[in-house]
Order: sequence, then structure tokens, then C-alpha cells
Amino acid sequence: MNSYSHLTNAMLQRGVQLKDIASVLQASDTTVYKKIHAETSFTFEEAKKIQSELFPDLSLTYLFEIQEKISPY
Repeated sequence: MNSYSHLTNAMLQRGVQLKDIASVLQASDTTVYKKIHAETSFTFEEAKKIQSELFPDLSLTYLFEIQEKISPY
């Protein structure tokens, strides 16, 4: 299972919620959830918008690096 762990960590540290990203993207919370958990992909335009509006001090490459989660089973 993959996820954008740098993005989710930045969200937690700064109090950014799914609804905040959904608002920036004009998308549903469900759509954003699926994108953050790498069930569907962010477009470059979506990623750039999130980075520039919510995390301007973090690089696009850092925020959207996919981290592979290794299952213990």
C-alpha cells in the first residue's frame, strides 16, 4: 500500500484537513482521501495548487513523494 506520507505529516503538523485540500481543489473529501492514499493519482496541476496554496515552504517533490508502506503480514 502506498501513500503520500510527507503530505499527510505536513497536514498533521499544520492542522490542514482533508476538507481544506478539497476546498483548494474544488473536489469532494472522498476524492482527496483516495488521492492521498494513492488509490487514484493527483494531477500535476492539483499537486502544484496544494503546494503553492497550503505548503509554499515545502517542495513539490518532497510533498508528493510516494512512500511504500510495508505490511507486517
